[in-house]
Amino acid sequence: EYYFKYLYEQGEMYLDYQEDTLAIEYFEKLKSFVVQHTESKYLCLSNLNIGKCYLNMKKDSIANSYIQEGFTQSMKSKDSLVVAFGYAIKSQYSNRMGAFDSVLYYATKSIVIYERLGHIKGILINHLLIGTAYFLVGMPDKSDQYFKSGIDLAIEKKEEFILMKLYVNYGNLLTYLKKSLEAKTA
Repeated sequence: EYYFKYLYEQGEMYLDYQEDTLAIEYFEKLKSFVVQHTESKYLCLSNLNIGKCYLNMKKDSIANSYIQEGFTQSMKSKDSLVVAFGYAIKSQYSNRMGAFDSVLYYATKSIVIYERLGHIKGILINHLLIGTAYFLVGMPDKSDQYFKSGIDLAIEKKEEFILMKLYVNYGNLLTYLKKSLEAKTA
């Protein structure tokens, strides 16, 4: 169990630092070790994270195969955190594919679980996904709501990396709204 956690945390660290190739190495090691010991939670998390790495690397077809396998495994899990993560990764993939209705569906399911668990990083990632999806489907009021509440929570919990992403996307929304307002008054 400790070795599983070590490999997983190393992979996540590299993923956080956007070192996707190194993250994949650790998640692949974890996956091969887990298969030998039939630890399904880590097998699922490995598949989802490898898929996320390939998504970051813009290798969408490879990402899709890992994400699909991991998502299917996550839906069989009794671990709520694994289920929430499965929905979140599926939402991120849907975002890449431009399927914003699916983004909203999966991210909404994910955020409900993360909120129940009090998992701040998961909540904030979903605020970012949902706010962005609402912006892209032309619902700026809902987008504004998610960005603002995500920003407030990120400031309160000192989650600077996600705060930066929320500010960037919120800035894009405000720029759009300003241009839209200027177009209406011209």
